[in-house]
Amino acid sequence: MRSPHHTRPTPVEPLESRIAPAAIFVNSKTVTYPDLDGDTVTIAANLPLFESTLSNLTFTPDGNGHDHLDALTLAGFSGNSTTLTLTIKAARGPLGDGLVNVGYINASGHDLSAVTVVGDLGQIDAGDSSPSTPALRTLTVNSLGLFGAQYGPLNSENRECNFIGSLGSVKILHDLKEASLVVTSGGAPNATPASASIASILIGGSLVGSDSNNTGKISTEGSIGTVLIGGSIRGGNGNSSGSIDAGTTLGNVTIAGSLLGSDGSKTGRIRSTMAMGIIKIGQNIEGGDGSKSGTVSSDVSIKSVTVGCSILGGAGDGSGSIKAIPAADATPQQLSTTCLGPVIIGGSVIGADIPSSSTSSINGTGTIEGRGIASVRIAGSLIAGKNKTTPFSLATTGSISSASALLTDLPDTTSLSIGLKVTIGSFTAKILSIDSSSQITLTDTPTATASGTTVSFSSPTLTDSGIIHSDTALGPVTILGDLRGSSTNKASITALGSSLSTLPAIKSILISGSAKNAFIGAGHTSSGTGLNPDAQIGSVSVLHDWIASSIAAGIAPTDAFFGNSDDASITPSAGFTNSPTIVSKIASILIGGQLIGSDALDDSFGFVAESIGSLKISGTSVFTHSTTSKASRSFSSATGFDVRLREI
Repeated sequence: MRSPHHTRPTPVEPLESRIAPAAIFVNSKTVTYPDLDGDTVTIAANLPLFESTLSNLTFTPDGNGHDHLDALTLAGFSGNSTTLTLTIKAARGPLGDGLVNVGYINASGHDLSAVTVVGDLGQIDAGDSSPSTPALRTLTVNSLGLFGAQYGPLNSENRECNFIGSLGSVKILHDLKEASLVVTSGGAPNATPASASIASILIGGSLVGSDSNNTGKISTEGSIGTVLIGGSIRGGNGNSSGSIDAGTTLGNVTIAGSLLGSDGSKTGRIRSTMAMGIIKIGQNIEGGDGSKSGTVSSDVSIKSVTVGCSILGGAGDGSGSIKAIPAADATPQQLSTTCLGPVIIGGSVIGADIPSSSTSSINGTGTIEGRGIASVRIAGSLIAGKNKTTPFSLATTGSISSASALLTDLPDTTSLSIGLKVTIGSFTAKILSIDSSSQITLTDTPTATASGTTVSFSSPTLTDSGIIHSDTALGPVTILGDLRGSSTNKASITALGSSLSTLPAIKSILISGSAKNAFIGAGHTSSGTGLNPDAQIGSVSVLHDWIASSIAAGIAPTDAFFGNSDDASITPSAGFTNSPTIVSKIASILIGGQLIGSDALDDSFGFVAESIGSLKISGTSVFTHSTTSKASRSFSSATGFDVRLREI
C-alpha cells in the first residue's frame, strides 16, 4: 500500500484585530454598556442626545465584552442644551463596585443644566460663547480627576475643566485630585464678574495638587460662594497646585483638615482679590518650600479666620501666613475698614528656621498681617524661627553686566556658595550658580541703576518670622503660651496706627506665659522701622517672665537697641505726622515674673514712650507716671541694669 499523501495545511492570514464596543443603543436618550468590572452602566439624558451609531461616544473595549467610556461629546447637538441633564451611573454586577469611571465630557460650546456621574470624572468642559448664561448649573460626581491620565483621550495629568460662563453648585463626594476647575468669561467683551463665578463647592474628601502646575486648583475670574471641604487642601510640587483662587469675592470656607503648602509656589493657598468671608480650618496651616505656600490671603479683607491647630511657616518666603492687606490701588473705602477680622488659633504660630546648611534667605513665615486687625487669640505660643547659619560677609570687586545676570572678573569665588545674598548698590539678588573661578550667575538680572563695582556677599537672612502686624490699628492680642524669639530674630507684635489718631495702635496685649527675645512696637513696621511718632499702646500684661525684650510706642533707637540714651521720637514718614497735641504712650505694663535683660555686654532693652502709665513687676508697683517730669529708671541688676524705662 502506498503511504497516504500528507499535505501541509494552507496557512490562514489572521484578520486585523477589531474589538467593537459592547455598548447598546437603547433609544435617543439612553445608552448602556458593561463597565470594566462588570457593572452595567446607564448613560441617561432628558433630551435626545444619541444616535444608533453612538458617534458621540468614545469607548475603550477590554476585549472581554467590557468597555470604558473615554469621552462623551455634545458636538452637533441641536436641542436646547441649557435644559439638558445628563446622568451616568452603574448598577452593581457580581464583581463590580457600583461606580463608573468616565474620562471626559466635552460640552464645549454648550450650556448644560445638570451633570451627574456616580463615580470618577476625569474632565468636563462646558459653556457657550455667551458668558451671561450659566455654563453648568449643577455638577455632582463621586470624585474628580482621581485617575489622572489613566482614562480618556486626553493624555495630560492636568485635567483642566473649563467653563465659559458661571458654574452653579459643585458637589464632589470624595476627592478632587489633580484636576482643576477654571471658570472664565471666555474673553467676551462687557462680561461682568458674575459671568465667571461659582455658586458653591462641596468636596467630601480633599483638594489635592500634584507635581504639575495648576493641578487640584479651583479658580474663577469672578466670585466663589460657600466652600466646604471634608478633608484637606494639599499642594504639590507644581506651582499653584492645591489652591482656591477667587477673581473677586470668596464666601465662607470651611476645611475640616489642614491647609498644606508644598515645594511649588502658591500651593496650599486660599486667596481672593476682593473680600473674603469666614475661614475655618480644622487642623493646621502649613507652609512649604514654595513661596506663598500654606497661606490665606485677600487683597481687600477677611471677615475672620479660625485655625483649630497651628500655623507653621515653611522655607518659602511668605509661607505659613494669614494676610489681608489691600493692594496699592485699593479704594479709600477699602482702606478705611478693618481688613482682617478676629483671628483665633487653637495651637501656635511658628516661623521657619534656616538650617545651618542652608544658603537661602527666608522672609515672612509664621505671620498674621492685616491693614487693621480686629483681634488675635493664640492658644499656644508665637515663636520666631532661628537662623542657624554661620554669619558670613565679604566685600570684593567685579564687573556687573546689566544685560544678563552675570558677575565677572571676581578675584576669588572659592569662599562663595549658591544662594548667598549679593548686594551691588541698591540691587540685590542671590547666587544661582558658580560658573568659574571668577564668574557667577545671579537669580535676577542686574538693573542699569546698579551702581559701583563693590560687590557684597552675605549669609542668609531671616526676617519677619513669627510676627503679628497691622498696618493700622491692632485690636486685643491674647497669647496663652509664650512670645518667644531668639537673640538674632525677635518674635514681634507691631502696629503702625493711624496718623493724628488718639486711639491706641495696639489696644491691649495679654501673654499668659513669658516673653523672651521679643519686641512690641506701636508706630513700627513689621521689621521694626519707625514711621508714626504718635502711636500708642494700651495695657501690656505678661503673667510670667520678661526676658531680653522691649516695648516701644512712637520711639526709635539710633542703634539697634532700645533703652539707650539715643532713643528718640520717630521721625514721621509715609504719610504720618508728629502732632504736638498727641503724646505717644504705653498705658500700663504688668510682668508677673522676673524682669531680666541678657548677659551680653553690648545690648540693652527698654520700655520707651513719651508717656508710660505704670510698671508692675511680680505684684509690686515699681513705677507710676508723673506729670511733672520725664522718667528714666534702670532694672535687672543681675544683667548689669540693661533694662530701662524711659519717657522721651
